[in-house]
Amino acid sequence: MSTKNTIINFIVRIFRVKRVFARLIRDPVRNFHAVSADKFTRSHYRVSEAEFRGSLILTVFSKTESVRHHIVFLHGGAYVAEASPNHKALIEKLVKQALAHVSYIDYPLAPEHSHKETIEVTYEAYKHLVSAHPDHLFFLFGDSAGGGLALVLLQKIRDKKELPVPVKSVLFSPWVDISMTNPALREQAERDLILDLDSLSTAAKKYAGGTDMKAPELSPLYGSMDGLGHLAIFVSKDELLLPDCRLLGEALKRSRSPFEYHEYEHMVHDWIMFNTPESRQALVEIIDFYNEDYT
Repeated sequence: MSTKNTIINFIVRIFRVKRVFARLIRDPVRNFHAVSADKFTRSHYRVSEAEFRGSLILTVFSKTESVRHHIVFLHGGAYVAEASPNHKALIEKLVKQALAHVSYIDYPLAPEHSHKETIEVTYEAYKHLVSAHPDHLFFLFGDSAGGGLALVLLQKIRDKKELPVPVKSVLFSPWVDISMTNPALREQAERDLILDLDSLSTAAKKYAGGTDMKAPELSPLYGSMDGLGHLAIFVSKDELLLPDCRLLGEALKRSRSPFEYHEYEHMVHDWIMFNTPESRQALVEIIDFYNEDYT
């Protein structure tokens, strides 16, 4: 473990981030707007906005580059929390380093909205982007709950057969089974410095709204993995979601979808949101994955 990551783990403990996360799930902040057009420096970026069924689609791209690569970005937050300033920073990094358009979909959140609304708006927003940029090559990025939603979106695109499946998708620390019934989670939870089972179960109930939590539209781990394009999964060996991500890797092995699987040592959940050597390494791997065969 690097010295910097030792410090970050110490800070995470000192500031009781697990408690902060639990409080965020119980009482999520609204209208914080960490990702909005006014947050991006107009001298560096061009930003376009579209409002779609009450949700924002924000597309950010470089003022100096003319590119066709287009990353659709779905943020984490256990389906109840808005995007954070760290998501905004990651969008900027992807624009700069991947030389891509990045479209952030501010999808509807629970408990104000149902999971069916979340999925439908996300799908229709993707459809809007494909229609608005017919010459673009589409990629997908989702972290944590956004990674689970990205997998749901891929399965829906494949099943409906009216839109192109993104050629490559990155699922970062994805939450792919909101039922939280894997017995291995209980022991793994002791290693996680951010997530806890009770808080995630609370968020899952808000999002599911009484629907069977093992339905693929909620827990895409139980859906078919065929025909989803090329996927890359990133997960830490020290995070709560590791056992389910390993099951996802096994399911993908049995499918006809090509994929890459990356496990990092000694990282917190969704570590790409932190400024560490390992987050920068993961970003380089993500960009290399996107660009391979498409540069």
